[in-house]
Amino acid sequence: MPFGAPAFDRYGGDRHGANLFANSLVAADATTGKYLWHFQLNLHEIWDWDFSSPPTLLEVKKDGKAIPAIAAITKSALLFILDRVTGKPIHGVTDVPVPPSPVEGEQAWPTQPMPAVTPPLARLDFSFDEIATVTPELNAYCKAWIARENLRPSKRFEPIPFDRPMIRFPGGEGGAEWAGGGFDSALGYYIISTNSLGYVEKLVKNKQGKWGFTTAHFADKDQNPCQQPPWGHLTAVDVNTGKIAWRVNLGTTDKFPEGKRDTGRPSNGGPTLPASGLTFIGGTDDAWFRAFDSKTGKLLWSHKLDFAAMATPSTFTGKSGKQYVAVIATGGTAIYAPPGGDSLVVFSLP
Repeated sequence: MPFGAPAFDRYGGDRHGANLFANSLVAADATTGKYLWHFQLNLHEIWDWDFSSPPTLLEVKKDGKAIPAIAAITKSALLFILDRVTGKPIHGVTDVPVPPSPVEGEQAWPTQPMPAVTPPLARLDFSFDEIATVTPELNAYCKAWIARENLRPSKRFEPIPFDRPMIRFPGGEGGAEWAGGGFDSALGYYIISTNSLGYVEKLVKNKQGKWGFTTAHFADKDQNPCQQPPWGHLTAVDVNTGKIAWRVNLGTTDKFPEGKRDTGRPSNGGPTLPASGLTFIGGTDDAWFRAFDSKTGKLLWSHKLDFAAMATPSTFTGKSGKQYVAVIATGGTAIYAPPGGDSLVVFSLP
């Protein structure tokens, strides 16, 4: 069972400590309800990195053994692969020191867990030499905003300040979102889309002395992020080693000049992995629906929708025996059948 963040997830001065079981994966015996184990992904959570992604059951082959496992990831973009019998990390976890909070009454937890092998699947920090230069207009907009409001950069796990706004990564829509990932059991790959999206945030105290916050997407009016691309990824992690098998940009900014469109885009949809070795995914705000080779990450097929498919595709077999894949777009359902075959693998390139 994945547990979410505390009720107010930007300030924790009224809830000192690690705040177990917030932001935790908890296992219980389904028959008796008896607690079995837990793993806390974020301690004393103050970044809105709640456990929105459903955990994924999988199998890890290591040291000649097949280990029943589970993949857990939050908006922090850190992927933990755990033994689902014991709750122990299979590829190791390191407790890393993190910055203290400058806010009165706040006691940020001094360390946070990070996977020892699998790198972060989205951006975790920002410096001013990383402002987007993909177009002159975007660069000028972002520099003017930083100068006008005296925005400050951020380090990994840095608490939100109160004196001036901070550019924080991942923001509340960064990292992994609600759709989660998928598992290809033949390859041993866990595949997931993640966002490198930042928020501009600042803690603000109201007249009653309670802390609130201001927030804005670190992006222009067209939702083009202000840091250098890529802004969205599709990543395959080899669960047997914990290492990245492949990673590609997911999504294009079609309004950008030719040669600058491969930016990746914000995504809220998950992948579907049928047994044919394909990964189907919509999700991105560019309204493209895509199929990738699950082994290599190569784009095999894409189709432009009328609306963005902020959903996870489904696959099914019709009465004729033909297999279909369906995805819910914002304005309806689009269904595609493979041309001239019984398997999804026969999709032809456009």
